[in-house]
This record gives sequence, C-alpha cells and structure tokens, in this order.
Amino acid sequence: MRNLAHPLRSLLALSALTLTAASATPEFVLEDDAGLADFIGMTFTADERLVGDTIHVSVNQGIATLSGKVATLNQAERAVERTKSVEAVRGVISEIKIASARLSDEQRAADIARRLAAAPGISSSAITVGVHDQYAVLDGQVGSWDEQELARELAAETPGIAVIENRITSTNKPSRSDRAIRWQIERDIADDPLHDGLHIAVSVNGGQVRLSGKIGTAGEKAQLIQRARVTGVSEVNGEGLEIARSLSMEGMTGKAPSTSATRQALNDVFLHDKRLKGTDITIDLDGRVLTLGGTTTSAEVKTVAESDARGVPGVEIIINRITVSEDRRVAVQ
Repeated sequence: MRNLAHPLRSLLALSALTLTAASATPEFVLEDDAGLADFIGMTFTADERLVGDTIHVSVNQGIATLSGKVATLNQAERAVERTKSVEAVRGVISEIKIASARLSDEQRAADIARRLAAAPGISSSAITVGVHDQYAVLDGQVGSWDEQELARELAAETPGIAVIENRITSTNKPSRSDRAIRWQIERDIADDPLHDGLHIAVSVNGGQVRLSGKIGTAGEKAQLIQRARVTGVSEVNGEGLEIARSLSMEGMTGKAPSTSATRQALNDVFLHDKRLKGTDITIDLDGRVLTLGGTTTSAEVKTVAESDARGVPGVEIIINRITVSEDRRVAVQ
C-alpha cells in the first residue's frame, strides 16, 4: 500500500481550516450538523476508493444520511465507514444506489465464488452463491461469525450487487489458523478509513497477535487493538504501536462506544430512517456482534435495517434474523 497517511491527513486538516474560514464562527465545530456534512464531503475527496463518485451528505442531530450512486456495494459501505469515523457522527443512514453492471447473473455469481475461494481467512468450500439481478444470496456454513461477515464483504466487491442476503451459519468453532487470523486483521486495517496509508505490521503466533507501527491518536490505537480481537485470537499486544501526533486527522478519531451508547444510537438511527416507519425490529447486542430480529413486510426493509445497523459505531458483525412475511428466494448454485 502506498503511504498516503501524510497527504491524506494534511488534506483533512486543510479541509477543516477551509471550512473554518468560510464560516462565521471563530473555529470549526464538528458538533454543528451543517459543518459535519461539509467535512464528511471533504473526507470523501481524500479517499482513493471513492474518487469519481458523487455522494451527497446531510446531517440531522449527529445522524448522517448519504445518497448518490456508486459502482459497488463495497464503495457505498466504504463511504459509510468513513462517515462513522468522524467524531460527532452517531450513526449513518445510506440511501446510496448501486449502478447496474454488464454481467450476467452467472458471471457475477462466479465472480463472488472466486473471491471466496481465494480468501485464506474463510473456509469457503461449504458456501454456495446465487445471484438474480442485483440480489445475491450466500448460503452454507463456516466456522465463525467473522467468516460469515468476511464472506459478505467479499461479495460486496462484485460490481452490480446491491443487496446481499447472508444465510451463512456458524458452527462457532473457535480455532483458526494464524494465517487466517493475520489475513483478516490486515484486511480490517486496510478497509478502515481511519488507518488509511498507515504501515501497521501484524504478526500472529499461536493465536497471539502483535501490532507495531505508528498511529495518530490514543483513540485510534485503542480501536485498532479492539478490532484485532477476532475469532481465534487469545491475546493482542499493542506495545509496538507508537502514537505520532503528526498523523492525527482533524475531526476523525477512534471510537469505542459503550454497549448502552451503541444501543441508543441504533434506536435513534432506526427512528430517523423513514423507510423503517412502522416496522417491528429487535436488537440483541453482544459485544461487537449485533443480532437483528423481528418481522418486516418486505426483503427491502430487512436490507435497510441491516444497512442502518452497519452505520452505527461499535457494530462490527451483524446476524440478520429478521423474517419477511413474503420471503423472496433466490436459487443457489
């Protein structure tokens, strides 16, 4: 990965100064909804994965709403992750649309299957894939909920896929190879906008993880150590992580919200999203794993609830057990 840390973080600092100069207030205040929306838009221009995409941002009481169109679901969720990293954002609602791709259902299913087969952190032999239009279904069984989530993330990289129904179940097998653990942690670091351009070394030996490198703030360090506690890890040693204030990003920091704060943010996001009005959704939060339950009238509403949950800091893995009164099934192959 090219070292983008200094230019990216400098750009964000310059963006904050620009917004400050343009406002009537003496300093940039991230708690202001209008300032938050402008700042989030600025961060998108600093992200290589979002270059060329037009994403619109609005903020209401710390809840950000994103709209626009991108090529992949992965890009839409990248925008959500970047927005989540902004200090005063409590949750994100994504209304971003995914552009259709000039690929057949069979070609997209095959592309997803190839991505899964190439991933060292997933036991993909028992996973089946089905695609119909922009709708993909993953089915089968893996050893951990981490692998279930990773499978979904890989499927989201395929162009034209807008909805993923993840029916994969877990055997809750705690043991994983050091190679699989390292691959997952390195992927998580690369996918986290908060760690853009930073060179973080990861070593794993017998389930014990060591992290080293330079990072911007104590909050980022704490979040990185927490995220490294994936399934199969017995210990995380972050003594090799050095805090370098020059790498801190204006308005962005690591977040480790309490369970009660995460639960409150989930409730607030669900209330803000008009698409969920009148729905009966339950939440069960256990550490970083959220289980959604209840009943909805359509698969679309089920998808919206899961998308909203992904926009809340503190939620990393989602098990979507919401039932749909008229379930739409896609054949797997």
